[in-house]
Order: sequence, then structure tokens, then C-alpha cells
Amino acid sequence: MKAARAKAVLQDEILQLAYKETLERINRQLLAAKTPEEREQWWHQYHGLVRAWNTLNQWPFEVEK
Repeated sequence: MKAARAKAVLQDEILQLAYKETLERINRQLLAAKTPEEREQWWHQYHGLVRAWNTLNQWPFEVEK
């Protein structure tokens, strides 16, 4: 039951749009970074968000198994 609710939340159109827009914003910041330190910071944020999203999309269903 909890996994079904979690899946419904993750498939919500507004949440997915917010995720995509956030990735796009971070990517623009990454491309506009002027120093290696800035690029590294934005790179970590971008990939951290991708990893978190992937984990959230897998986790509820693994718990129910």
C-alpha cells in the first residue's frame, strides 16, 4: 500500500516537471561556471539529484518485495 502511494507521488506530473526544470537549471549553471571549483560544485549537485531521483524511484518497490 505504501509503495503504491509512493509510486503515485513519484509519477505526479508536477513533481516530474519540477525535477526536470531543476536539472535544467543546474545544467545551465554548470555550463556557465567560470572556475573549476564552480563546475565541480554544480556537477556534484546535478549528479546528486539524479542519484537521489533514481533511488527514490527504486526504493519503495524494493521495500515491498
